[in-house]
Amino acid sequence: MKPFDEQRLLQQCADKNQRAQNIIYNYYIPEVVSIAVSYLHGNKLVKDCAHDAIIKFFEALEDGEVIQQPKAWLRKVASRICLDCLKREAHRINYAAMLQENHRVEQGEWDQSNSDEWHGECNRIFWEEIRNFTYTDQFITLAKYYYQYTYAEIAELMSRDVDFLRDRTNYVRRTIRKKYKR
Repeated sequence: MKPFDEQRLLQQCADKNQRAQNIIYNYYIPEVVSIAVSYLHGNKLVKDCAHDAIIKFFEALEDGEVIQQPKAWLRKVASRICLDCLKREAHRINYAAMLQENHRVEQGEWDQSNSDEWHGECNRIFWEEIRNFTYTDQFITLAKYYYQYTYAEIAELMSRDVDFLRDRTNYVRRTIRKKYKR
C-alpha cells in the first residue's frame, strides 16, 4: 500500500508541484535504478539513465499524458533508455577501435597477416590505396566494407546522410578500380 494518493500526486506533478515531484521521485527511483543496474551492470551511466527515465515521466505528465500504471510505465521507459545507452556505448567502443585501427593503417603499422577477411593481392592494394583518400572516405569505407556496418549505422555514427555515405564509398571503389584497370 502506498503512503499517498498517487493519482492526486501525479496531477500535482503535471502542474509542476515540486513537493509532489519529490515524493514521486523518492518513491520510484529505487525501482528505476534497479532496472538500470540490471541492464547496465554497474556502468557509470546507471544514475543518468534512471534520472532520464524519471525526467521523461514528469515531462509526459506535464504534456497531459494520463499514466494509469506509473511503475509499469517507468519500467518500460527505463529499459528502453538503458538499451539505447548500451547501443550508443557499443557504437562508441567500435568507433574508437575503428579510429585506432585507421591510425595504424595511416602509420603503416597494419599487420595484414592477421586479417582473415582481406587477403592476398587485393588486400595489399586496398591498404595501399585507402591511404590516398581523405580521412572521412577512409572511415566510411572501412566501416562499410571491413567492419560490415550498415549505411544507417554509419550515418548515425557520423551524423551524415545515407546518400552521402553511398556516394563516398562508390567514389572510393570507382577510383581504386579505375587505377587498376589500366
